[in-house]
Amino acid sequence: GSDLGSQQFPYRSFYRYCLENGYSFLWWPQQFCGYYLHAEGQGAFFHPLQWTLYRFLPLQVAFNVEFMASYVFLYAGMVALLRHYRLPCYAALWGANLFTFSGFTLYHYTHIQAVTVISHLPWILLTVHILLNTHHAAAFRRAWLGLCLLIASQLLSGYPQYVLFTLMALALYLPFQLPENERGRRLIGIVSAPLMGLAIAAVQVLPTFDLIRFAQRSGEAEFWKEGSLHPLNLLQWVSPYWFANGIAH
Repeated sequence: GSDLGSQQFPYRSFYRYCLENGYSFLWWPQQFCGYYLHAEGQGAFFHPLQWTLYRFLPLQVAFNVEFMASYVFLYAGMVALLRHYRLPCYAALWGANLFTFSGFTLYHYTHIQAVTVISHLPWILLTVHILLNTHHAAAFRRAWLGLCLLIASQLLSGYPQYVLFTLMALALYLPFQLPENERGRRLIGIVSAPLMGLAIAAVQVLPTFDLIRFAQRSGEAEFWKEGSLHPLNLLQWVSPYWFANGIAH
């Protein structure tokens, strides 16, 4: 009864059917008198991994591999990032456990693409850290290429609003890490890589933003505010039981 069964699996069933029979998966004629499914983005149909899974594996196997792959990728990324900071192995594994099995990632298991996008975050921070600190041209080029592909992979995953979380993390991360003596060259590399990733993923991004213009929810202010909490709830960071009813309204 969740989005996993009522939305995500049917999308992929249609996708695999089209791949098997040589039909276009851009438009779903059997839904809503015709539906621009590719632009909606939840299927990530143009992501190379997605195409490989649903082209060559049985539907149920491909779906389960896709579901689990994001958590594996996220876990490995956190281990790699924390080990790069020279933390001991047990600390890196503990940090990876905290992030991979956090409330956010487990609660959003029904939204496969949300977890997929977030799973790129530690890898992106790792490439940015290398871009900021390496003095080797070859390592700089590899990190730049990695950042391009990671951003492109995020955008091809079809959940652009979750890419904003990555940008928020980078906005907090960069001011403390950017070396003052090389800010110009480093910033050019860091800014140009996401732009290149955006160009690579244009096949998904442009249709999605084209569809947003006609989406019913795009003009509903009440929908934008749905689920937002009162700023007083920040007090829970220091006192979880500050409010008698759990949260402030």
